Amino acid sequence: MSANVIVTISYPVKLDKIAQYQHLVDQFIRSVNETQTTLTVSLYASDEKANGFVEVYECSNNESFDNLEDNYDEPTRELVVAISDCIEERQTIRTLSKRIG
Repeated sequence: MSANVIVTISYPVKLDKIAQYQHLVDQFIRSVNETQTTLTVSLYASDEKANGFVEVYECSNNESFDNLEDNYDEPTRELVVAISDCIEERQTIRTLSKRIG
């Protein structure tokens, strides 16, 4: 799959929940990458902040990201809820579209 759209979600994780977060997000990424055909997700950690993380979604088009939550199975939905309990409220979402090539 060629990525035409990249969506990033940046956020800090509660310091006392980093280990729990990493375990949960590993399961989430595996689930999404195994079940979705129009996007892939990966996780990056900040080199500057111990609790800074960025989810990167490489998508074939905007709709593949927009429809992602609709395609979650129940265990994946439960993972999202558990992950959201680990992160702080501040999130930055950016969408980048391929314009050349």
